Amino acid sequence: MSRSSLIEYALSEIIEATDGEMSRLGWNKEQGRQYLIDNYGKRSRLHLTDEELLEFWEYLKNEELESSK
Repeated sequence: MSRSSLIEYALSEIIEATDGEMSRLGWNKEQGRQYLIDNYGKRSRLHLTDEELLEFWEYLKNEELESSK
């Protein structure tokens, strides 16, 4: 597997993980899109940089933890 294939695979896993986190938070696609627009000026996770995508995933994980307290 080439490095770019490996990176693409890892990114698709992270996008899948953000789907799960959004589901746990009860967010629909429109709420996720609005968060991305408000915070990154982008309408899709596919347009985020790697760093932004990881930051978004971390935000969702932390929100999930906050809501379960």
